[in-house]
Amino acid sequence: MFEIEPHRLDQRPVEVGYPRERPPFTYAILDLAAELRAQGESILDLNGGEPDFDTPGHITTEGTQALDGGFTHYTPSRGLPALLAAIGDKLLKDNGLAVDPARQVIVTPSAKHALFLSVMTLLGPDDELLIPTPSWVSYPAMTRLAGADPVFAPLSADNGFHITREILGGAPHPADPRPADQQPEQPDRQRPHPR
Repeated sequence: MFEIEPHRLDQRPVEVGYPRERPPFTYAILDLAAELRAQGESILDLNGGEPDFDTPGHITTEGTQALDGGFTHYTPSRGLPALLAAIGDKLLKDNGLAVDPARQVIVTPSAKHALFLSVMTLLGPDDELLIPTPSWVSYPAMTRLAGADPVFAPLSADNGFHITREILGGAPHPADPRPADQQPEQPDRQRPHPR
């Protein structure tokens, strides 16, 4: 048997993990939705990102044709070269961004996976990630898994949930205390963000 030592690009030792005393919020919400549905409640569950419609026919037809044509093996981990090139073309045409698809584009199975890869690559102990709220329940967990602290910046329907300088300047900071009723995530680790 062999051991794989945890490491990061900068070789700082990192202790990461998920608190085992509670399940991820995503699962808790999925379980609650299933329980209510089993009780006969009509539930519009936006938790898992699962569409409430079947995959459109043109997509299933293309998929079936690809499978019948032998397209059944793993693709390159970053994505098919033709797809990477098409994304590069789209970014240039629609967004004015010139990128090298071979070095600056990656295809992931979901936005959540892309964010997870970004967080795990960029953050570590003593880092903080500003998370506008309301937000997806996974963002604080991803941040903590990287060893960093989430910093919550509450948004408001009053201004259409837009991020403003005032919101960024007033975002709580994990290291200082703040009343528990103002931030349920980590009430004992909140402080006003320095301006």
